[in-house]
Amino acid sequence: MLQVLDDLELQAEGLHLADRDATVAELSVSTYAEVDLVSRLHASVGLAVRLVVQGAGAVDGVVTRAGRDWVLLDHGRTESIVRTAAVLRVRGASDRAVPETARNVTAKLGYGSVLRQVAAEGDAVAATLVDGSSVRGWIRRVGADFLEVATDDGAVELVGLDALVLVHR
Repeated sequence: MLQVLDDLELQAEGLHLADRDATVAELSVSTYAEVDLVSRLHASVGLAVRLVVQGAGAVDGVVTRAGRDWVLLDHGRTESIVRTAAVLRVRGASDRAVPETARNVTAKLGYGSVLRQVAAEGDAVAATLVDGSSVRGWIRRVGADFLEVATDDGAVELVGLDALVLVHR
């Protein structure tokens, strides 16, 4: 009789563990549903990735920084600041994710803030837009939803930030 009771107890414990495993798996799926692309890119700092970007195609580089809505790729002598809303695909990203609460202060900066820094440094840029066109020159100023690019021919073009997919410098 004792062996029968032990057997039943083992079966009950097995059913409980199976139920617990199913609950943990369900929680993992629902928790992962809250992970966004930016969190994965933050975890990919230091990794070589390939981003497929709307209007720009494939962009390869090492993730050196990521912000609230942008990622910085190092190409060796040049770098690109990519707006994450324009990223269609990523290859080579980390399996991990860094939640917003674990990011440093500079990682919370938006795309406009980073472009203001580029303007302050005075580097020549090539700005690629969602339609695949580009504007070359120097960022003079960055407004709330646009930037001013001074071109080689002396003209100034206004570029909407929503139309911008990456800035290469």
